[in-house]
Amino acid sequence: MDYFPDSQLISGFFNAGQQELLDAIYQELDAKARMIVQQAQAENCTLADFYRRQQTLIVVPEKQSTDRICRMEYLNGSSETFYQQVTLPVQRRLEELVGAKLTLFKDKCNVKAPQGGAFPPHQDAPAYRNFGPTIFITAGIMLDTLSTDNGCLHMAANYRKLNTGIVQNCTTPYGGYPLFKYFVGGERNGDLLDEVQTLLQWETINAQAGDILVFNSFIPHFSHINTSQQYRRVFYLTFNLLSEGSHYNHYYKKKWQDYSNPQFHISTPTTHAALPICRGLL
Repeated sequence: MDYFPDSQLISGFFNAGQQELLDAIYQELDAKARMIVQQAQAENCTLADFYRRQQTLIVVPEKQSTDRICRMEYLNGSSETFYQQVTLPVQRRLEELVGAKLTLFKDKCNVKAPQGGAFPPHQDAPAYRNFGPTIFITAGIMLDTLSTDNGCLHMAANYRKLNTGIVQNCTTPYGGYPLFKYFVGGERNGDLLDEVQTLLQWETINAQAGDILVFNSFIPHFSHINTSQQYRRVFYLTFNLLSEGSHYNHYYKKKWQDYSNPQFHISTPTTHAALPICRGLL
């Protein structure tokens, strides 16, 4: 196996014409998401109840404003165009990068409206620990320019050099990676402990529409609120090594049945991130 990046920005992966297609795909998914919210409201049921009955695009409203959608998931399963025009070319590029066959584990679109919520410092790995694969690679596909004003990403440049605050050194086909202490349950569910955050050196990631940011499931990252007047949208595709099994359908079957489980809402600005019980630290 060749290389598993901590983080790497690939500029201009999607050209101007392809960006127009990405935006059209987003608009179609967004319209479907709004219809789902309206349908749940018309049926006077929660989204958790709705998804136990219907296996379709997953919609997550923002905590501060429940009429604003901050996340959509199951994009690949909801749109053949998304699969052909987004998933396949990105998967091929990542397979070239890591030197191994990959399979899609999950997908999502994070949307930050003006004043939209922040994602505190966290690792993605805790959200995926119970599904089998040891390491994941994610491609963030920029639908809009990412800037400090609209809540761009920040990546921890020195995380593999820390010797403190580590719960476990995780073994993967690409070597060992640290899993840091984080909050389990409560208002800070999934956030890295402050003692870990203060030791991390953060790199600001500015990017243009059409760029993709590649990063693994262990690198800590965060983003601030969107202080601009425009929306900030990013598609995220998360893959695992094909040799470690295909889990996409299993992951979403579990999520449809257990929509509110805080495991699916690590360090997110949603009402489901906080778990009233199990307030200890891992």
